[in-house]
Amino acid sequence: DYFLARSSENVRRLPGAGVAALIDEAHGRSGKRILLAAYDRMPLPLLRGVRQWQATAEPEPRLIGALLFYPNLFGPAPAAGREPRLDPITAATNLPLFIYQPERGAQRWRLGALLQALWGGGAPAYVWLLPEVRDWFFMHPPGEHPEEDRASAAVAANVLQVARLLEAQPQPQGPAPLAAPEIAVAAPARNP
Repeated sequence: DYFLARSSENVRRLPGAGVAALIDEAHGRSGKRILLAAYDRMPLPLLRGVRQWQATAEPEPRLIGALLFYPNLFGPAPAAGREPRLDPITAATNLPLFIYQPERGAQRWRLGALLQALWGGGAPAYVWLLPEVRDWFFMHPPGEHPEEDRASAAVAANVLQVARLLEAQPQPQGPAPLAAPEIAVAAPARNP
């Protein structure tokens, strides 16, 4: 069903049913803890899928949360001079989340608005800010940026820490309510 060109518009439109099915299948195949992960725009269908799964499944403590690498949870690019709007799923998410945010990432200065929306929906959300690192850091060729090389090398060990933190959070007992289509305008934070 998802033989689509990888574009921002296509990703923004993915409903999340595939993610919900994947979560259900993971629960059926294993008794292990489940930590979801996505990057860039892919957290949109991930969070939609989690919410769909929550609406049909019994509360399950094995789904401990999601790790979002430099998430872009905004809708389509607005007209020039207008602030982007967060997707409604941000305020309808209550799953424990951890955001791995590069300091030099495209959404860095909109992180405050994103966190406010997530917290407003009931999501325990945490951030690890990576100094001197850009988005896609783990896909850049090694040797060009030492900070990005160090950040890439540390991901595996850091995921274990993130999993422990998220597992210790209260688990939602069902989906958070989904509010109106337009949730928040994400004005960037001011660079100190």
